[in-house]
Amino acid sequence: MARFRFSAHLSQLLLTAYVGVKVSMDIASQIVELEKSLFRSDVRSSVSELKSRLAPEFREITSAGVVVDLQDVLERLPKENGWEAKGQDFEFSFIGVDVCLLTYKSFHRSSSSCKGKYSRRSSIWKKYGDCWKMVFHQGTSIAV
Repeated sequence: MARFRFSAHLSQLLLTAYVGVKVSMDIASQIVELEKSLFRSDVRSSVSELKSRLAPEFREITSAGVVVDLQDVLERLPKENGWEAKGQDFEFSFIGVDVCLLTYKSFHRSSSSCKGKYSRRSSIWKKYGDCWKMVFHQGTSIAV
């Protein structure tokens, strides 16, 4: 079960409390599902699917501290095989108008390894017209 934490922006405060929470819950659910879709091999192996979820200005800071851009991701992810991940403890908040932050913990591993890694992850999502796209992502390895 995903957990949601909400912070409202001035434009959202103009909505009634009920409508504001419902809209936020709908957006939060949508963002969590988009994030989780990036765990799936059918999405990770498809340049068009990745482009539909990642903004042109996308940047990522890898767990090794390397900054990569959209082109790097489009070249690397489709070549990965046997990668699997699960996310938990999702927290969502608005950080601007049509911009939100999603944080969570993940477990991921490759099929060539019995061991996996836990990470704290954060993603910033921005609305482009009717679509939400990830503009930033960072994963930091953690011990459990």
